[in-house]
Amino acid sequence: MMLIAALVLMTAFIVHERRVSYPLLNFGLFKIKIFLLGISTGFLSFVSLNTTLYFIPFYFVYILKFTTLKAGLLMSAYPLMTAVISPFSGWLSDKISYRPLTVIGLIINVVVLFTISTFGTSTSMVEIILFMALLGIGSAIFQSPNNSSVMGSVPKNELGSAGGINALFRNLGMVSGTTISVLLFSFTTKINISKFTGQKADFNSAVFLMGFRVVFIFAACACIAALLLSVVRISLKKPKS
Repeated sequence: MMLIAALVLMTAFIVHERRVSYPLLNFGLFKIKIFLLGISTGFLSFVSLNTTLYFIPFYFVYILKFTTLKAGLLMSAYPLMTAVISPFSGWLSDKISYRPLTVIGLIINVVVLFTISTFGTSTSMVEIILFMALLGIGSAIFQSPNNSSVMGSVPKNELGSAGGINALFRNLGMVSGTTISVLLFSFTTKINISKFTGQKADFNSAVFLMGFRVVFIFAACACIAALLLSVVRISLKKPKS
């Protein structure tokens, strides 16, 4: 019922916005192909990233038996590399355009996600740190140039609306990634992930890893879809303001 109510409200909002003279959300922006491809690519990228960031801590704690402190420190490799690389990526995007950078960043993440899907009970600390760092690097190389392409594809008087839509799709990607990955894991393993409350007794590592691999293959496939959209975007010309 809640889903139906949400769809009805969303439909009513869209119909209203298309009729008023000064809409809160300018749907005309979706006619700009570079803009549409940019937010769609960003959406898929965040689907894959949130899938990753949601399940990796469970893997650290339940499979590798790390303490929560150690797991948190290992997770920090991702945001640290993102923070370091993002300014450079943005600067480079201004110099050579977003086109090659978005593709390179997504290729890195596809390789990393498929590799993480093969992690098991004996994965070394060096591998974990390396691939978490590479995930941060790939994300940083992609995100700043992608945001630049989105904001640079719209007229200057629509920058506020474009920024809001970009943020909306980013948040939708994060929520969708978490939701879909939990559903995939639950259907694959028949494990209710809400039962992970720190109790490690009678935990079936093989079953967990089976679901873990399915989830990360899904994340890699979402990233491949983003990569294909980014390749399509390369052939498009920026519209005149």
